Amino acid sequence: MPVLVGEVSPNTPAAEAGLQNGDRIVSVNGEKVQSIQQSKSLVEAGKGAPIAIVVERGGNFINISTSVRKLDDGTERLGFGFKRPDLPLETASIGTAASFAVDSNLENLKATGSVLGQVFAGKRSVKDSGIGGPVGIFQQSAEATRLMGLEGFFLILTAISLSLGIFNLLPIPMLDGGQIAVLGVDKVMSWFGRTLSMVAKERIQLTGLAVILLLMVFVFFLDFSRLASKFGTSSDKPAAEQIK
Repeated sequence: MPVLVGEVSPNTPAAEAGLQNGDRIVSVNGEKVQSIQQSKSLVEAGKGAPIAIVVERGGNFINISTSVRKLDDGTERLGFGFKRPDLPLETASIGTAASFAVDSNLENLKATGSVLGQVFAGKRSVKDSGIGGPVGIFQQSAEATRLMGLEGFFLILTAISLSLGIFNLLPIPMLDGGQIAVLGVDKVMSWFGRTLSMVAKERIQLTGLAVILLLMVFVFFLDFSRLASKFGTSSDKPAAEQIK
């Protein structure tokens, strides 16, 4: 699937490097690009260092060197979006569709794991990790719908469903993964003639509830801090610069 550059935001690394709407991204840091998600993952992996991008424009291949930096809205990115290539559609078999679905989900999992790994390793701040709540989901859904139409909206829905499924399997009490963990511990204890008391199970559930509530507060804080940073930065600019 050709990966095409869509909107390029002004005053961003992408604009300064010369990326243009309609450029086809051929490779990122020497690795051939075959999907939008892969290109995002390669950019994330090369964050903090110069990123070499090869694009095709009008039949010519152009080498572009750029790097991610923090923009006025507080996010760290190159500053361009993607657009849907105008390609003829072909009928896909059930096997082909299933294979594509599995590959797409695996790419999403790898990208998520890469970002979380950078957060825990201290290479990326939590605020710039893309973790968010309802406000962030709404913003991303609106952006995907604007760029790719209904297909973009459904792509966001699939990503959200996958993320919720994975989160639900985490060993946090109150979630399915936590219930499985408690049952596993109870089963192991039964081998030694012991079992978890009701008091212990209630305390585990309350602990899980506290973790979920703290997580909800945290993601809302991230959402509103990003909004405050975005609007605060915009309002601090001189009027002439805002118009520009």
